[in-house]
Amino acid sequence: VIFNEQTSKTPSLVLSPTDDPSTTFNEETGLSANNVMIGNGSGYRLTQGHDNIALGYSSLASVTSSSGNIAIGPNTLTELVAFPTANYGGVYNIALGLGSLQNLVTGSVNIGIGTTSIRDLSEGTHNVAMGAGSLERLTEGDQNTALGGDALNRTMLGS
Repeated sequence: VIFNEQTSKTPSLVLSPTDDPSTTFNEETGLSANNVMIGNGSGYRLTQGHDNIALGYSSLASVTSSSGNIAIGPNTLTELVAFPTANYGGVYNIALGLGSLQNLVTGSVNIGIGTTSIRDLSEGTHNVAMGAGSLERLTEGDQNTALGGDALNRTMLGS
């Protein structure tokens, strides 16, 4: 196990993953398996979740119980906290690039590729933005698509 300036009990990378989903990082964290966290503060609050990847400063920093997310770049998916609920969850999101999906709290199946893509979204599902600044100011919405740098970056409410 490699640690990243947190506590000696909070691993940032597990080198020997297990197939047992009940395996815990430590006694305090609860269920948490098959996660890769690299970077200061990445995955810092993860207690229950699996199959998450966080690479970069504060990526997935607030997530407590979520699964299947990929956050690559500083401040990606920083605010995500929720586990699936009836309407929204916090699963299967992909954020690539500085600040991508940074403010998403309870949304699922969103893809942001490019610096600050879909940065301000707090709730929403099935949104796709490719290009720096694309859908940057969208705060709520489902099933929106933006392609290209700054595409629809002033749109605040989507479909």
